[in-house]
Amino acid sequence: MSKNSIKNDFTLMTILLLPVAVALNVVGGQLAAALALPIYLDTIGTILAGILGGPWVGLVAGVLSNLINGIFSPNFIPFTIVAGAVGLVTGLLSRKMMFTKPLKVVISIVVVTMVSIIIGTPIVTYVYGGITGTGSTYLTAFLLATGKSMFQSIFTSQIISELSDKGLSILIAYLIIKAMSDRMLVNFPCGTQFTKKKNMSVEPPKAP
Repeated sequence: MSKNSIKNDFTLMTILLLPVAVALNVVGGQLAAALALPIYLDTIGTILAGILGGPWVGLVAGVLSNLINGIFSPNFIPFTIVAGAVGLVTGLLSRKMMFTKPLKVVISIVVVTMVSIIIGTPIVTYVYGGITGTGSTYLTAFLLATGKSMFQSIFTSQIISELSDKGLSILIAYLIIKAMSDRMLVNFPCGTQFTKKKNMSVEPPKAP
């Protein structure tokens, strides 16, 4: 893997990956919003970019995706910081090879989920008053009806929604990576750890 620097994270392959990651996020986010799903599906590309490209690539993918999603659904904009943090943390975990074994993947899902909850819950509470227009709002409303406080309802619904969402997003990103060839993987800063044949050397992409 490349040295841990911003410059080395942004290779030709990671730059080419960014629009793919953003497209995955926008399509997923708009689909979840249109169907009022209790999950978000707007970080699959961010997580994919973070795992393969490292923290800075993940951060850029997350921020760009939310800004573009915000054009269609303005409620995405305040969560840009959450999306960026998810990409950053995913990339840091990938550098520690936390997506290579089942137990490590489970730990990573918990870590990414907690980061999203810790940053996102105050936004949901104080910016939107618990009403974000997403499917998780219905879960929050149900919990409020059971007598829980606003913060308890939002926090609980965030745990359920975020854990499901980030678990599914990481699983989808992992399946995409497993379907990629070794020749492609070795050209990403964090891709070598996922190759079937170990100790492969990096072959820079040939110029067109």
